[in-house]
Amino acid sequence: MGCKHMYAAVRGLPYTQIYVTGRSLYPLQIILREIVLQNSASSETGDPNEVNVIQVLIKYCVIMMSIIPMMVLYPFIQKYFVSGVMIGSIKG
Repeated sequence: MGCKHMYAAVRGLPYTQIYVTGRSLYPLQIILREIVLQNSASSETGDPNEVNVIQVLIKYCVIMMSIIPMMVLYPFIQKYFVSGVMIGSIKG
Protein backbone atom coordinates (compact mmCIF):
# COMPACT_ATOMS: atom_id res chain seq x y z
CA MET A 1 0.00 0.00 0.00
CA GLY A 2 2.79 2.41 0.91
CA CYS A 3 4.65 1.64 -2.30
CA LYS A 4 1.60 2.56 -4.35
CA HIS A 5 1.37 5.94 -2.65
CA MET A 6 5.10 6.56 -3.03
CA TYR A 7 4.96 5.64 -6.72
CA ALA A 8 1.98 7.92 -7.27
CA ALA A 9 3.73 10.81 -5.53
CA VAL A 10 6.93 10.42 -7.55
CA ARG A 11 5.00 9.96 -10.76
CA GLY A 12 2.98 13.10 -10.06
CA LEU A 13 5.98 15.43 -9.85
CA PRO A 14 6.11 16.33 -13.56
CA TYR A 15 2.39 17.25 -13.47
CA THR A 16 3.28 20.15 -11.22
CA GLN A 17 4.96 21.83 -14.16
CA ILE A 18 1.79 21.41 -16.22
CA TYR A 19 -0.82 22.56 -13.72
CA VAL A 20 1.11 25.25 -11.83
CA THR A 21 1.53 28.18 -14.16
CA GLY A 22 3.63 30.48 -12.00
CA ARG A 23 7.27 29.53 -11.53
CA SER A 24 7.20 31.12 -8.08
CA LEU A 25 4.67 28.47 -6.97
CA TYR A 26 6.84 25.46 -7.90
CA PRO A 27 7.74 23.13 -5.02
CA LEU A 28 11.36 22.76 -3.94
CA GLN A 29 11.78 19.36 -5.63
CA ILE A 30 10.88 20.71 -9.07
CA ILE A 31 13.25 23.67 -8.74
CA LEU A 32 16.11 21.44 -7.63
CA ARG A 33 15.37 18.99 -10.45
CA GLU A 34 15.58 21.83 -12.96
CA ILE A 35 18.94 22.90 -11.54
CA VAL A 36 20.35 19.39 -11.94
CA LEU A 37 18.95 18.98 -15.47
CA GLN A 38 20.19 22.39 -16.54
CA ASN A 39 23.66 21.60 -15.23
CA SER A 40 23.84 18.25 -17.01
CA ALA A 41 22.71 19.79 -20.29
CA SER A 42 25.05 22.78 -20.16
CA SER A 43 28.17 20.87 -19.14
CA GLU A 44 28.68 18.82 -22.30
CA THR A 45 31.58 21.00 -23.40
CA GLY A 46 34.98 21.34 -21.77
CA ASP A 47 37.31 18.97 -19.96
CA PRO A 48 35.45 15.71 -19.13
CA ASN A 49 37.11 15.27 -15.75
CA GLU A 50 36.40 18.82 -14.66
CA VAL A 51 32.82 18.63 -15.93
CA ASN A 52 32.22 15.38 -14.04
CA VAL A 53 33.49 16.92 -10.80
CA ILE A 54 31.27 19.97 -11.25
CA GLN A 55 28.21 17.81 -11.96
CA VAL A 56 28.82 15.74 -8.83
CA LEU A 57 29.33 18.85 -6.69
CA ILE A 58 26.11 20.40 -7.92
CA LYS A 59 24.21 17.18 -7.23
CA TYR A 60 25.58 17.12 -3.68
CA CYS A 61 24.64 20.77 -3.18
CA VAL A 62 21.10 20.03 -4.36
CA ILE A 63 20.89 17.15 -1.88
CA MET A 64 22.01 19.42 0.95
CA MET A 65 19.54 22.13 -0.10
CA SER A 66 16.72 19.62 0.23
CA ILE A 67 17.92 18.31 3.63
CA ILE A 68 18.77 21.59 5.38
CA PRO A 69 15.16 22.84 5.85
CA MET A 70 14.22 19.66 7.71
CA MET A 71 17.39 19.80 9.79
CA VAL A 72 16.52 23.35 10.84
CA LEU A 73 12.87 22.56 11.52
CA TYR A 74 13.24 19.21 13.33
CA PRO A 75 14.56 20.49 16.71
CA PHE A 76 11.46 22.67 17.10
CA ILE A 77 8.96 19.90 16.32
CA GLN A 78 10.84 17.01 17.96
CA LYS A 79 8.67 17.08 21.07
CA TYR A 80 5.59 16.34 18.97
CA PHE A 81 7.28 13.32 17.36
CA VAL A 82 8.32 11.98 20.77
CA SER A 83 4.87 12.47 22.29
CA GLY A 84 3.26 10.71 19.32
CA VAL A 85 5.59 7.75 19.68
CA MET A 86 4.91 7.51 23.40
CA ILE A 87 1.12 7.64 22.90
CA GLY A 88 1.23 4.89 20.28
CA SER A 89 3.63 2.60 22.14
CA ILE A 90 2.61 -0.67 23.76
CA LYS A 91 2.82 -0.56 27.52
CA GLY A 92 3.86 -3.79 29.25
